[in-house]
Amino acid sequence: MKRLLVRLAVVIIAVAFIQKVWAQTIQKVDLSTAAFNYIGPDTLKGLGVGVGASLQKDSMIFLAIGDKYLWRGCNGKWVQLGPSNGLNLTYGAVISLAKTESGDILVGSFSGIHKSTDNGESWHLVFSKRTITTIFRSRTGVMFAGGGGIGTGIYQSADNGETWTSGDSLLSTPSSFWGFVELPSGILLVASENSNDYPNRCEGIFRSTDGGNKWVHSNTGLPNLNVESIAASPSGDIIYAVTYLDGSCYSTDEGLTWSAVVMDASAPKHGGVAFVSPNLGAYIGLITFQHNSLYQSTDKKNWKAMSISGYAILGIVQLDSVTLGLSTDDGFWSMKFSGTTDVVESNPTLPKGFALSQNYPNPFNPSTTIQFSLPSRTNVNLVIYNTIGQKIETIVSGELNAGTHQYVWNAGKYSSGIYFYRLETNNFVQTKKMLLVK
Repeated sequence: MKRLLVRLAVVIIAVAFIQKVWAQTIQKVDLSTAAFNYIGPDTLKGLGVGVGASLQKDSMIFLAIGDKYLWRGCNGKWVQLGPSNGLNLTYGAVISLAKTESGDILVGSFSGIHKSTDNGESWHLVFSKRTITTIFRSRTGVMFAGGGGIGTGIYQSADNGETWTSGDSLLSTPSSFWGFVELPSGILLVASENSNDYPNRCEGIFRSTDGGNKWVHSNTGLPNLNVESIAASPSGDIIYAVTYLDGSCYSTDEGLTWSAVVMDASAPKHGGVAFVSPNLGAYIGLITFQHNSLYQSTDKKNWKAMSISGYAILGIVQLDSVTLGLSTDDGFWSMKFSGTTDVVESNPTLPKGFALSQNYPNPFNPSTTIQFSLPSRTNVNLVIYNTIGQKIETIVSGELNAGTHQYVWNAGKYSSGIYFYRLETNNFVQTKKMLLVK
């Protein structure tokens, strides 16, 4: 978050002077502590059933739970989705989950890819050639699927997952793909991991600058070419990757080079997952049972252990503006932070003019950050509109100090689509467009 300004107005009379200090009150989430609660299916609590993947759509949460197919939860009530819904899966195992641009749900498994257009009530098989370990939607709406096993590669779909084509043959050598990220510049990165049976085939991280058509190795600085997870900040200024048994790494040059993430000496170098929230910091979850398994960074440099141990972290997802969902070896847990508090930041840099920034991330689900700058104290209205011009929510209405302001909008109760946010002051009016994709 940008620092806000201290403006010094100095009037010298003989040897005396007066200082005028500008400061701003902003809202922040208290990330120092969090409450952990089990929110998965009660029938599976304490049975040691792992949650390998999770996905949120509107008020629903979808969980891939061990060999027990897919579970859908809404308002604390859970139902199992399986063969009776057309979800016929080898071993009953879901490996990956994703949403298309139109809001359909895709499941990756040992059987390929299944698709549902009705929130999981019914499914049909759209791809059956390979095991699919990860699925990802790009900002352009193109879906990417990564295979598991030698000779699988990466597949693309431009029609919301109905049909798939294979891509660059370079990607046929890794064993399994475990995650994509897309940077604001359009650069794509994908992490791959090798099975122990083929020690010479691990390939690390691949990078594409042409929308996923061609890929090149991007492993400079990686201590291990078995990469189990990758995540990037909304601005793309830092990317995290978790390796198998050699710790985690970060990149500040769009994935060209990598450096080691430094945690406390007691942190094990187990594999795990990386996750970056637009407003709740960065996280690395480890597959360990005897140590702290979740680490948090709020400044991109220093990491602290969260008070959770005894559970291996297998996945992380953001549920709302103050809550993360943790997929573990023993079910699904929430990690909820304290609500927003008013914090006064001084010694900032006063903006030279009014400005409304593009929200980030964009597209988003379900939360996004809106930032604007004020050169002087003024009345402000920040309002959200739908595509037919209806006002659906007021984010800010009142007088604000000069400075740069950030607000997180949680659109969890709204449907996918285009929305507009409009900033109005006494001397400035601007509107920008954003895309909610669930």
